[in-house]
Amino acid sequence: MKRTCYLCEHDTPVELPESLIDAAAKGNVVIFAGAGVSTEVPAVFPVNMYTEVVQELQIESGASFPTVMQIYEDRNGRPDLIRKIWQRFDYADSFPGLREDATRFHRELATMPYISEIITTNWDRYFEHECGAIPIVSGADYALHSLPNRKVYKIHGSIDAPSSIVATSNDYQEVLESLKGNAIGGTLRHLLATKTAVFIGYSLSDSDFVEIYTTLTAGMSNMRPRGYIVSPFPPANASDFDLTVLQTGGDHFLRHLKKAVSDRHEHYLLDDVYNRIKKARRVIAHEHMRVQELDHKKFPGVVYCLSYQDGLLDACNRILARRKTGEYSDGTRVHHLLHGYDEMNKSKKKEGNYWDASYIEGYMNGLTLLLLEDEEDTEHLPLFFCFSRRDLLDFNKAKKAIKNLRKRRPKKWQAAADISARIDADMVPQHTPFL
Repeated sequence: MKRTCYLCEHDTPVELPESLIDAAAKGNVVIFAGAGVSTEVPAVFPVNMYTEVVQELQIESGASFPTVMQIYEDRNGRPDLIRKIWQRFDYADSFPGLREDATRFHRELATMPYISEIITTNWDRYFEHECGAIPIVSGADYALHSLPNRKVYKIHGSIDAPSSIVATSNDYQEVLESLKGNAIGGTLRHLLATKTAVFIGYSLSDSDFVEIYTTLTAGMSNMRPRGYIVSPFPPANASDFDLTVLQTGGDHFLRHLKKAVSDRHEHYLLDDVYNRIKKARRVIAHEHMRVQELDHKKFPGVVYCLSYQDGLLDACNRILARRKTGEYSDGTRVHHLLHGYDEMNKSKKKEGNYWDASYIEGYMNGLTLLLLEDEEDTEHLPLFFCFSRRDLLDFNKAKKAIKNLRKRRPKKWQAAADISARIDADMVPQHTPFL
């Protein structure tokens, strides 16, 4: 039986305003994310938490979410309410397929380095884990506010800090009052007043959303930037909030926006580059194993080839590990990194530190993979290195260059022999990611 994909069926084509694209490219978009971009969709759980609790309490539906949670807490106690919330996330995270569906939006946002602030009423930890965001949950967290990393302002608390969770009507009243005067509320009002806000995963008929929105925008003039709400189901009352409707799914909106920004600003790289890095890493790792079989005592030049490949692998591994931050999706930043490493490489060679210089050569070539225009250019990636005049693409040519190093580059051979002398014959020389 063919299964309908809930996450895809609402990905309708949408035309993005030029002003929104420009605002995003300049880093002037803030995302306001609700439960509709996390676990509370049919693709993850058959019923959402609201329905589950209503059925368990055997009460009529229709009351607001915090009212229902308040009834649950009054009957069962706060610990049971927190346990129920925690168990939903724990269950979703225990099945890779469910977690993947719950984090599609987050993984799409991850590689958009120009989106650096997120406001959410969700309790999950997905923005932290999938987008590399620093969570700002309480005033004490502002100690980390000056860090350049992406931030997520969790106005309803976090599952990682159970005492911070805002779920019941009593909780809502407390947080609404605190947002009027605390540091987080001030920051959120500033963001909404100066940046283009995009609301995703919310229903404008939800009284809880209305109260939050009204509290945060109270006293703002109509001079603040135009806001947007992304939803497959266009709310009829969007104009009441001065919001423009973009009718589509959340992750489809991000994907479309990412492409539009990249088309206008080519230094922002599309996600295809990460598949390229994965492919290259597999090839490099295979050739690295072959080079390890060479005797570094007999042919000391092996240490340079291994160091170079360590640099290549470390670059690929770091790029993939830091994908969630989006930092390597910014081609301008990659160019700056390459310039810095090139200067360092020249300095290392001048010092006679050819071990470090080999590593830097590999690391730079790993970064360069991000900037290739044609996928086929990866076939010309030098997989080997031994201070040869030509790029070493072939293992046999690399072995020849390694064996002839003493004759070609006696000074570099001697430096390699000194390194080899300090390493046991049965050990593989390895350059760690420190210079």
